[in-house]
Amino acid sequence: MAHVFGSLFGATPLIKLSPKKTWADFIGGGLATLFFGVLLSAVLVQFNSFVCPLEWNDVIDAVTTSFTRNRVFMPNTYNVSKWLFMIPFRQFTWYPFLWHSLVIALYTSVVGPFGGLIASAFKRAFRIKDFGDFLRTRRRCGSV
Repeated sequence: MAHVFGSLFGATPLIKLSPKKTWADFIGGGLATLFFGVLLSAVLVQFNSFVCPLEWNDVIDAVTTSFTRNRVFMPNTYNVSKWLFMIPFRQFTWYPFLWHSLVIALYTSVVGPFGGLIASAFKRAFRIKDFGDFLRTRRRCGSV
């Protein structure tokens, strides 16, 4: 998604070290990470097999799920402050688990791109054109 945003809106380089990475890549990829991270979490929290602990049942000799959900995986109703008068609703229902997903997606979208920048710095420092030249197991690292 970051590449799509960068192709459509990108012109300003993010850093001189890697001129093909733009601010549009960074912002668009971050927004897409937030959106899809929370969306996928909201879909998966609906299924007990993803949120209930697995237990071994000796009677049937199989793995079963305990159907007692933790309260983090139960929907809560939150009130919107009166100071936020521009929001048209006063309450919303939300799983507390989704706050965790939102924080993790935010952290990932901010810190994640720096891994690519560190890889670019590594390649430039050791004069490696492509990690495929460095890692001889594959022709190109992108084809893994």
